[in-house]
Amino acid sequence: MSTHTRAQSTTDLLAAARALAPLVQKSLPIMESENRLPLPLVTALRELGAFRLAVPRAYGGLELDPMTQV
Repeated sequence: MSTHTRAQSTTDLLAAARALAPLVQKSLPIMESENRLPLPLVTALRELGAFRLAVPRAYGGLELDPMTQV
């Protein structure tokens, strides 16, 4: 993957993560009262690839740098 393509992919990923803000906000009561992530939020995070941020590309992850992960 070229640097430009990787940067574009990271930009797209960050934009998609920011777009989840309303769902995260809506999920806050459940997260706070039940100490868990609601299934719709888990599904959205899985589809986004959020659980693969630090996983090496060789293992199917996104291998993002620590600052991007945060």
